[in-house]
Amino acid sequence: MRKVATWCVSAAAAFAVAFGASAADLALYNGTPNDGWYDPAVVPVDVEYIVANVSGINEVVVFTDAEIDALAQWAEDNMNDGEPDIIWLPGVTPSTLYPNPNVEPDGSVAERWLESGNIFINVADWFSYTTYETGSRGADNGAAGAENILDLPGIIAFGDNTQITITDAGKQYLPSLGDTMITDRPVVRDAVVAPWEVAEVFGQNADGTMYDPVALRDTSSGGILALLNQANLSHAVDRGVLTVEFINNWLAAQGITTAVEPAGKLTTTWGALKK
Repeated sequence: MRKVATWCVSAAAAFAVAFGASAADLALYNGTPNDGWYDPAVVPVDVEYIVANVSGINEVVVFTDAEIDALAQWAEDNMNDGEPDIIWLPGVTPSTLYPNPNVEPDGSVAERWLESGNIFINVADWFSYTTYETGSRGADNGAAGAENILDLPGIIAFGDNTQITITDAGKQYLPSLGDTMITDRPVVRDAVVAPWEVAEVFGQNADGTMYDPVALRDTSSGGILALLNQANLSHAVDRGVLTVEFINNWLAAQGITTAVEPAGKLTTTWGALKK
């Protein structure tokens, strides 16, 4: 089990660390999750852990449900800044990034984020399936959310209780996973078509047709979608650790983040963690 440092966080807590102009920026959505897929009490703990342990990031910003307009503006401001930046989602996608229910199937902030060469990391529930930003479930995008954003029909499956074997790449970059895990919403191999490609498979089912965790890359833009442990609570791994491993290990190997020791103190706005 991860040992989490206890922080005393105040509204004045802001610290700057310079990693160089080429380092990516990271936005964490500390929003209300689907509680069958991510414990609401654990999300802010994992967010805190990620902030404290992530490496090679220029700036970390945390947004709450009250700040989803600001998150969308942050995405707009970082779309064409000459570096691949990262948005982390706890299995829910704010309506300001992709208006639900599928109100903007083309040209959403989320779609343009990837088309501008940036990165989403999604853990827990199905990418862009629904929202909980009001504290209750919004109108579902359903499977069409991810399909519209990626222009990839059938990209995620209702693969309940899918047994996953961790690949050599998974053991190298995501060592906390061990040898096996279970996924409930895997990526379908044959649904990945140009301009998208499978950048890395960290875990797959027995016949290699379904993946989780996995990183997909848009070859036309360089945008990356990382889907890490899209599984319900009974199959959940430590998503804070998993996220840090992905950023510190795999993204660093791609040259997207810089390979430095965790800073512990990063430029950040704290949202709900201030309170």
